[in-house]
Amino acid sequence: MKKRLLLLMILVSLLSIFIVRVDAYSPHYLPGGKNYISSDNIIKVGEQVSTINPFLVKPYTDYTFSIERYYTDGREFIMTISFYDDDILLSQLNLDDSIMQLTPDGSSMFYTFKTPVETNYMEFEFRDNGSYVSGTELTNVQLEEGTLPTAYEPYIEGNILDTSSPYFIGSSTIISYFDQPITLAEIQASLSAYDDVDGDLTDNIIVLEDNYSANIGVLGSYTINFSVSDNSGNVTNTTITVEVIDILPPVFSNIENITAVYPNVYSQEDILAMLSASDNYDGDVSSNITVTSDDYSANASIIGTYQMEFKVSDSSGNETTYIQNITVVDNEGPVISGIDNLSIGYDQSLTHNMILANLSVVDNYDDASTLQFVVESDNYSANKDELGSYEIRVSVTDSSGNKTIKVVTINVVDAIGPVVYFNSSVIQVYSDTVLSLPDFAKLLVKTNELDINSDYFIKVRYDSYTPYSNLPGTYHIYLDFEDGYGRITSKNFEVRVVERGYDGVYIHENTGEITKPNTISTLIYSVAGSVSLVGVGGIIVILKIYKKKHFKL
Repeated sequence: MKKRLLLLMILVSLLSIFIVRVDAYSPHYLPGGKNYISSDNIIKVGEQVSTINPFLVKPYTDYTFSIERYYTDGREFIMTISFYDDDILLSQLNLDDSIMQLTPDGSSMFYTFKTPVETNYMEFEFRDNGSYVSGTELTNVQLEEGTLPTAYEPYIEGNILDTSSPYFIGSSTIISYFDQPITLAEIQASLSAYDDVDGDLTDNIIVLEDNYSANIGVLGSYTINFSVSDNSGNVTNTTITVEVIDILPPVFSNIENITAVYPNVYSQEDILAMLSASDNYDGDVSSNITVTSDDYSANASIIGTYQMEFKVSDSSGNETTYIQNITVVDNEGPVISGIDNLSIGYDQSLTHNMILANLSVVDNYDDASTLQFVVESDNYSANKDELGSYEIRVSVTDSSGNKTIKVVTINVVDAIGPVVYFNSSVIQVYSDTVLSLPDFAKLLVKTNELDINSDYFIKVRYDSYTPYSNLPGTYHIYLDFEDGYGRITSKNFEVRVVERGYDGVYIHENTGEITKPNTISTLIYSVAGSVSLVGVGGIIVILKIYKKKHFKL
């Protein structure tokens, strides 16, 4: 019996350590029931209902405030809730009936909120326009833990028997970025623990298990188990989930503008091969690049600047788009073909049109009909009566600004006669002048195409010129010039016979009579010096025509 009495006394002594009875309402103790609002802590002044003292609440905890619907019938409901850390005001929450919800049966209105992390006391006040609340009793108004309202229960006085475990504040899923990972110490520092009796127990938090730290740089979901105990030995464990994620999208390497020189065309594959992209986690993701839009391919043969849009994704689904400019350009100038040099007697005259008529131009992009010849410089026209070599520079510019210049060399010589000889084997001669075989040889000697110190045997292979040498038209004569060593120089001439208008007169050698020629074709020159006839293959050609001293222009 004595042993039982001793055991009972010890048990009572232990309970006295952990139990404090509350005989009257105290705002510094949690309630014994679910309702935190006691009528003993409420006062009404006029229409304003408020707490007398801030009352003890739990930090970082969901609470639901509810009030019967008839409190707001026909009038506006306005409420202010204040949160405190002891006597320091932390923040306030303003409510009205526009943001409160109705219970399914429509009998009550409620609002759910979470207390700030540092909160340990709370007070409120609201306006009661009716007479439902007296100064000594507040019914059908409830503040309870949780996110949904339950049936009304009057306030029950509590005690501080420490039979409940402490609770964690801030425990949830934590996001860790691959590029800036959070450490275990930082995660633990973000947690706090609170006990209704012992208060702040943050310093008691320990790590039970850590699956995260070893995978801090690996994308995935990992857990850390923490534990905290109060002074009564109550233990609470919590699991923190850490999500290691990659939120940074890949990055394209900027290659600025791509130039496609016409007529070269890049395919999509060609341009994709020029691009590269890298990711902070996956590394080189160039193979993931795809084309999302393409204005270039359909216009690859048209000069201009076009855009292609590309996209690249990493393994986390982060995407980046990139716009690449492609410029189609024409860098090739026009090609001028035709004569490079020509020889003309000092008593003849060439015009620009005569020279340009023997030139042609093509361009890789522009139509030839749109291209114009321009005479850039001319030191021939001012020196056309002086023996020597002169240049006329001719240019053509295409639509892209590419300019080509061709230099035509003009050799002003004596003893060629009234003949214009283009180095492309084109000869322009007046209808009153007939060229003989030696005359063709002289031309080639003057232009250094035949050696002046060599003798040549001339063979006619074809001749449509001689029979019609006095008739305007275009003819051809094919000649072989064979020197003493058997070397043959073949020449195909195009002879253009044109009319010449004369302002001069004809002086008869015997009579001295001066007459004006009626037409060029009827002129027969019997001038000093004999007229030589040479027979070649049955063809008669005039060797020498006239001496220029007998004809005045």
